[in-house]
Amino acid sequence: MIKPSPSQVKSWIKQHFGNDFKTAKNGAEIRINNPLSIDNGYHLWINIKKSMVNDFRPNYKSSVRGTFISFVMKYRSIGFKEAVREVMGDVDFKSQEIFYEDSESPSGPVQEVVLPDDFHKFTYDDNLISSTVKRYLNNRCISNGKMYVLGVGYCGTNVVFPYYEFRKVVYWQQRSIIDKRFLFPEAPKTKFIYGIDSIDPTDPVIATESIFNSLMFDNGIAIGGSDFSNDQKQKLKRQGVKKLILAFDNDGAGRAGVVKSYEKLNPYFDLYYSLTDGEPDWNDIAIQDGPEEPLRMLKRNVKKLDFKASIKLKRGI
Repeated sequence: MIKPSPSQVKSWIKQHFGNDFKTAKNGAEIRINNPLSIDNGYHLWINIKKSMVNDFRPNYKSSVRGTFISFVMKYRSIGFKEAVREVMGDVDFKSQEIFYEDSESPSGPVQEVVLPDDFHKFTYDDNLISSTVKRYLNNRCISNGKMYVLGVGYCGTNVVFPYYEFRKVVYWQQRSIIDKRFLFPEAPKTKFIYGIDSIDPTDPVIATESIFNSLMFDNGIAIGGSDFSNDQKQKLKRQGVKKLILAFDNDGAGRAGVVKSYEKLNPYFDLYYSLTDGEPDWNDIAIQDGPEEPLRMLKRNVKKLDFKASIKLKRGI
């Protein structure tokens, strides 16, 4: 993990929030009003020694909990490299194996797609339709704060998840909240990864099959199935991801996907996997047992994905 020093964290906070903060634990922690929510109670806690951030309110913690650099990315709507430079100054990214430029991929400019004509991004001001779609997402353990940070929106009674690369929309998924119907743009989804613009590549990245499952984790992504495409593999490599935890569904397809992913990804990443205790879907676990349970279960069950583990999984399929 690229970790700014306490003085760098304090300097950035003063630059952006002036003296509007409180200190705790003999100055080891700084509290500010969470700029990603409505807050006048100094609910955002920043541990300047660990360079970690949290908002302990249930509706907001999942949207900001994580590294200080990740918080800066969300607050400033900038990429990982830009956030690191803003907080830490000049950093040798080549030594970190982070190869993307700030506005282009090695193959050229990112190609944007147009969101549906009737797309509306969620805001604090609700109407009957937006509040209905938000309630559906809340019931699936997705907080308002996370919706705002990730640019989630709606088209009528459909929830819309934009896929971002370098803050440009490259793909989207639209899902009805009434029945399980999906709409997508005319582009192969296997070229894209949901959440790649929001990850800290120097922390373990948690790869799931679906968007709902990915949103159960702070550094989660969704690949739209249980098999990585070559395009998705290359995007993760160029983004500088080193440690990858496969958190696919605990069913035949998910376990088979872990085996296939080992064969494709083993030379390029430090691989781990984690399966649920029974219920195949991480989001369902959150709905049943609370939003903190998926991460607890993932940590409890995580194992190294090596040749021996892949053979064992293959035999059990």
